[in-house]
Amino acid sequence: MSLDTTPCGVVTFVFTDVEGSTRLWASDAAAMSASLEMHDDVLDETIRRHGGYVFTTAGDAFCVAFSDVTSAIDCARSIHDALSRAPWPGPALRVRIGIHRGESEQRNGDYFGPTVNTAARVASAGHGGQTILTDAVRAAAGPTVVDLGARRLRDVPEPIHLFQDGDGAFPRLRVLPDAMSSLPIPSTALVGREESIRIARSQLLHHRLVTVTGVGGSGKTRFALEVAERELAQLEHGAYFADLSSVSDEGGVARSIADAVRLGVAGGDPTSQILDYLADKHALVVLDNCEHVIDECAVFAEAMLSRRGRWRMVATSREFLDVDGEHIVQLPALGSSIDGPAVELFIDRASSVDPDFQPDAATRSTIATLCEHLDGIPLAIELAASRVTVMTPHEMLERIHDRFRLLSGGRRRARHRQSTLEAALDWSYELLSDEERSFFIALGVTAGPFDVALASTVSGVAPAEALELLDSLVAKSLVVIAREGTRTRFRFLETVREYALGHLRRVPNGLETARDLHLSHHLTTLGATVEAAEARHGSWVVWDWSTVTQWLSVIQNLEVAIDWAIACDRHADAAELLVGATPLWREQFAVQPILDRIELVAASLPTGSELRERLLIPQVQLAMVVNDLRGWKAFESASQQARDPTVREFRLVMAANSCSMTAPARSLEIEREAAEHGNDAFHFWDKNRADVYLFAGEYEQAVAALRSHQGENLWAVIDGTIAVALLMAGRADEALRVAKDHPMRESIRMSYGVIVGLCHLALGEIDDGRREVLNEARSAALGRMNLVANSALVGMAALVQADGRTDWAREIILGARCQREVAINALARDVADQLGVRDSFVAQQVEALSDMTANDRTEFLRSTLARYESSSASR
Repeated sequence: MSLDTTPCGVVTFVFTDVEGSTRLWASDAAAMSASLEMHDDVLDETIRRHGGYVFTTAGDAFCVAFSDVTSAIDCARSIHDALSRAPWPGPALRVRIGIHRGESEQRNGDYFGPTVNTAARVASAGHGGQTILTDAVRAAAGPTVVDLGARRLRDVPEPIHLFQDGDGAFPRLRVLPDAMSSLPIPSTALVGREESIRIARSQLLHHRLVTVTGVGGSGKTRFALEVAERELAQLEHGAYFADLSSVSDEGGVARSIADAVRLGVAGGDPTSQILDYLADKHALVVLDNCEHVIDECAVFAEAMLSRRGRWRMVATSREFLDVDGEHIVQLPALGSSIDGPAVELFIDRASSVDPDFQPDAATRSTIATLCEHLDGIPLAIELAASRVTVMTPHEMLERIHDRFRLLSGGRRRARHRQSTLEAALDWSYELLSDEERSFFIALGVTAGPFDVALASTVSGVAPAEALELLDSLVAKSLVVIAREGTRTRFRFLETVREYALGHLRRVPNGLETARDLHLSHHLTTLGATVEAAEARHGSWVVWDWSTVTQWLSVIQNLEVAIDWAIACDRHADAAELLVGATPLWREQFAVQPILDRIELVAASLPTGSELRERLLIPQVQLAMVVNDLRGWKAFESASQQARDPTVREFRLVMAANSCSMTAPARSLEIEREAAEHGNDAFHFWDKNRADVYLFAGEYEQAVAALRSHQGENLWAVIDGTIAVALLMAGRADEALRVAKDHPMRESIRMSYGVIVGLCHLALGEIDDGRREVLNEARSAALGRMNLVANSALVGMAALVQADGRTDWAREIILGARCQREVAINALARDVADQLGVRDSFVAQQVEALSDMTANDRTEFLRSTLARYESSSASR
């Protein structure tokens, strides 16, 4: 017998689950796998024979719907009988079964509503070989049932009367009487912490103390409650919650724990009495908000761990307890992708205050950006979401610079210490020593990752002391470790940095002093790097790639130092930093702001000064990066005024590069003039000539122009341009050899992921090409630079074309704008040519150059990527 339609209306639900599956998998995974396969076969056949409809499975659990209650009970009995007689190839499996009946909502073959939830909880209360029934189905089971009484089930608001089918002997039910739990009932669902919950529960299987840490507002309390709730069914003696937030005197921790477990302490040592009481209990105690009584909590934890026992403890604290036997769960920031948990949390909380809140794709993208600025901190996201009745997400994003005022409202009934984002951080700040506070706020002048040396300089303490203080701030969840290869750096969440900076502004001359020290540090360290490059390579603008990557990790700090120098009219210092960091700027995601700084500083320096002339070198390079085609005549004219041959050469190179797309013949003439100076140490004119050849369709000449320089230049652009030229010449196999494992593959100066992906596609290696293109697109979709998004769109167009969706591929390539690198722009035009839209594409590129803001295609890339992944999943 089988069902032709899914049951609806009043439905009988049968939930099954294998007892002890976690232990069986851990002891012998291969044997367990074989037994589970037999288990699945037995249940499939038995359920089908009794007319059941399997609407979902999860691991080893079956969720089945029946129209007829008698068939459901007969099916459960048959399952137990069949499993008891099965010739198991591995361990013999026993299942627990729960049966409940009631109204439910059926959509697309799945079921929703409290009846379904109750059936699941009924099943989890039993043991292997046991079937638990509710009063709603008891009558159909006949006289052979055992009354188990009214019991409290997790996530079921009222006690429910349970019965056992048959008179078998089993251990006590996995339920919790009301008197055996003091867990508060959460008012909201937990969003986006499933992996951390899995880790915490796994640790509780093997360890007695797990401490949950994270920055203020990361949701430690709600997380610990969720872990305890999910453990509840396994705990014979319950779960208890001790809130330490109001404890202010010695002995308060032990008294709070005694109150939580409902133990009356008449006198003597309360810790010993608690440990004696819990010694034989299979229970869980949640110790919440430990950070302000950390020493007393540590003493209690050590006493607990020194005794044997089955009971366990979960502590929440912004600082771990630092005792032997403690295991840490660090709550990370919620991911802020468009479909990530941060956005899901925002929408969930916003919908609770505005039921009509239904964001479209553009609004979801704005929410994702907002959540990223809020560091993925759940409290900050919830407070922002509570504002949707008076502000749109776009308006919130516009006011993110004043985040503490923006997020000062929210839940009126929340405890004061966490009712606002600033109050949550006040709680941590007030627990610091005076020395830690001074150090903490001085670090507010940093931006992005920083090392011990910078922390030492801006705070005015010795490096060894700075390291100790950083270690303390990391332990207190105020500073984050940001390891990069063999180097350890530190950083603030932006929200915490703004908080520290706010305190620093209140110190007389504190901000100015710290910023001066910050600037001095970068002048010294960058100067040493430039001197080393000069000694090693004979040029201050050629750095080893390892040196480039080291500085790229702290480039935000360098930019802050430059901005402070400009603000203080220390333009010579700003110029030294701008010139010295020339190799870094071409690797930046946001080039235009650097160009703006260069132009501002250059205008403030004396005409004809050596420093102003040197400043023109990074200006030329960055203008080429952004393809500033509008200014090529001005650059050509300015070259005639330059006295220094190198400066004149660079100005000519800028002019030639700027008109390579629109006037390739004129570009080549300017190149020849630049070559007469013969002073190009970096092969600028050969690279530019290759770009001109690419636009002219002379691909072999482009390869020839650069072949002699392959591998000798430290820039990514030389070999990348060779690979592009080879690919466009139809020599994809050679192009792949050049690009695939290039040592500068991660440089954003050249979109190697797109090049490698298109090489694979050209060779018919579709899966490899798809992997490369999608990886590049996912990275670019983070929105760190719009020109990188444009390059990823070129790859997506080629991929969609390879999938046979030509019309959509044309839409994608025409949605791209100017590329970061000239050679990639030529490659984009080649893809457009293959799709038959070359003229439209070129016209669009030239038009886009008149308005560089139109180049931001990140949102278009995100929607394209989402559409591709969705359509691929359904194909």
